[in-house]
Amino acid sequence: MFATTFGAAAARPRRGPLPWILLAAVLLLAGGLFLLRDQVMGWMGLGGGDEIAQAPPPRPRKTPRVRPGGDPGVVAAVPTPTPGGSVAPSAAPPVTTAPSVAERAPSVTPPPASPPVPAAPAAKPPAPPPAAPVVAPTVERAAPLTALDKITFEAAGGGTDIILWGNGAIPASVYAQSRIDGNPPRELFRLSGIRQPFGKARVVVGTPEVLQVRVGYHGGNELHVVLDLAHPNVAVTQVEPGPGRLKIHLQRH
Repeated sequence: MFATTFGAAAARPRRGPLPWILLAAVLLLAGGLFLLRDQVMGWMGLGGGDEIAQAPPPRPRKTPRVRPGGDPGVVAAVPTPTPGGSVAPSAAPPVTTAPSVAERAPSVTPPPASPPVPAAPAAKPPAPPPAAPVVAPTVERAAPLTALDKITFEAAGGGTDIILWGNGAIPASVYAQSRIDGNPPRELFRLSGIRQPFGKARVVVGTPEVLQVRVGYHGGNELHVVLDLAHPNVAVTQVEPGPGRLKIHLQRH
């Protein structure tokens, strides 16, 4: 009999752990559903128990308040309590910045400056009347030459000017000029119409162009004026006749 029993037991197949794992999973699922039955029923729309779903408490409303001693442009929010003891949210006004002193003060536009009054122009003194033109007497209109008063000289233009002063006009028709070569060379001027001799026979010059001037009276109312030159290269370059004088310019070449 023992042999038969042991032989039957050996002939039975051995069960694996899978059934036990499935059983444990079913038990855990059932326990979870039991514990979360209210939530599951709420999800399914069947309600769950006597508990009433409460909305989350409202956020406290902030009331603007100016911080003492702080910046007037910064506004702090203070929660406002409700009659039930909870803090009800209040609509927070937009935080604005207080205008600065320059913005609060009304702008004052200065009145436009009045244009400066132009000063009255100073009265111009009356212009003097135009002077009458002075007409210099020409050589032809001046009194005729009758006497030689003086002989002067001066350095001018890199040379020497010999000036014959008379009591009348000395035009080109009154004098005649000629060159006399010698040692020293000479320039001769013969003045006609002279009625008296000159007071000096010689006038010393001593310039690089003229040594001296010699004067001689000849018959026929003629006066000879001789210029003794200091160098053979000295010559008369210009003769300027005029009323009361005859200017003779000598230059060395």
